[in-house]
Amino acid sequence: MSKKVFITDNKDIGLQCKQWAEKNLLDGYIITDDMNDCDIFISVLYDKILDRDFLESRKCYNFHPAILPNYAGVGTMTWSILNEERHHGITLHMINEGIDTGDIIDIVKFDIDEQETSYSLHKKTMNKIFDFFREKFYTILKKDYDTYKQDFSKRKVYTYKKLDELLDLTKYMRATYFPNKSKPYYRKGTKKIEVEY
Repeated sequence: MSKKVFITDNKDIGLQCKQWAEKNLLDGYIITDDMNDCDIFISVLYDKILDRDFLESRKCYNFHPAILPNYAGVGTMTWSILNEERHHGITLHMINEGIDTGDIIDIVKFDIDEQETSYSLHKKTMNKIFDFFREKFYTILKKDYDTYKQDFSKRKVYTYKKLDELLDLTKYMRATYFPNKSKPYYRKGTKKIEVEY
């Protein structure tokens, strides 16, 4: 009897991974479109919390678009740049009842370029997820991996609320406004662009 594999396709990268998997399946496995009728659940940027019964009745994996435990949650590309990280990455981990708290199978890291934006880092990360998915797909199917626990002393969780607060520059603009003085600015390459209050 074939084992049923469900791959989340709610995001473009998940659909890309699913389409690749459908063409490259091992004998004894099939891709199913019914997540409740699967033996193996693979999340590729899936954003829903899975309940305990679901998790206990099958193996569940997540391709998280950041390095765990340092970057759990959302908006990880933004925070990596703000925190002046030199590297970003992807973590393949088991899914448990927490948010990005499952045991880690593997992490791939890559450079953050000096002029990287959240958008360019997102595009780079999506390409790396696709490569990492293809590299680890058979590992998942065959359960040919070891896991290790996350060091939660290094854990940081980023939320949509924190991302919204980051986008609100009102306090910063008020604090830096003074007529006939330097204005806040940002750099785009070598160009200095001032921001009006």
